[in-house]
Amino acid sequence: MNTYGNWIDLDTAPDGTICVSFRYQNRIEKYAADGRLVWKTERPLSFSTEPIDKGYIRITEKSRQIQGPTMNTCSNGIAVDGQGYIWVAGMAKQRPREQSESVLRPDAVSKIGKDSVKKDIYDRLELYDEKGKLLGFYPIPHPVHVIRAGGSSLFLVDLKEAKIYQYRIKENAGKPYAE
Repeated sequence: MNTYGNWIDLDTAPDGTICVSFRYQNRIEKYAADGRLVWKTERPLSFSTEPIDKGYIRITEKSRQIQGPTMNTCSNGIAVDGQGYIWVAGMAKQRPREQSESVLRPDAVSKIGKDSVKKDIYDRLELYDEKGKLLGFYPIPHPVHVIRAGGSSLFLVDLKEAKIYQYRIKENAGKPYAE
């Protein structure tokens, strides 16, 4: 449980701080370059973060079986843009189990379920300022498995469809948003 429950994604900010999102925990944290915790935050979720199934390890004379735990995904990555804003690829809600996707690491898909329901929104961008204040949620109509920031763009990767989506970061009334 600990290995899965503590799975993180991280990115560094222009000032050298490190921003961390926990894949299966409702936690986002920011650390100074020396490793000192600067802040941590949680966001409102429409689902539980309690383990659904703890998984198992079975070893017999003839075989070894390992099944990792089943947990709801809270985020699929974090990126810090050039202005220090923190973007998290989060979940608006969980996909039904028969449509679930499981990713071992950002560059290798281990199990793919049925096609996502295109009309339903499961993924979202979460925007935080440099002090950890949640500025807003933005629905994303496609799965996001990896997020990166570069220049005035966010790059969202959908490993299932092998697509990279580029969103421009713009400002409206002093608050950034992705378009």
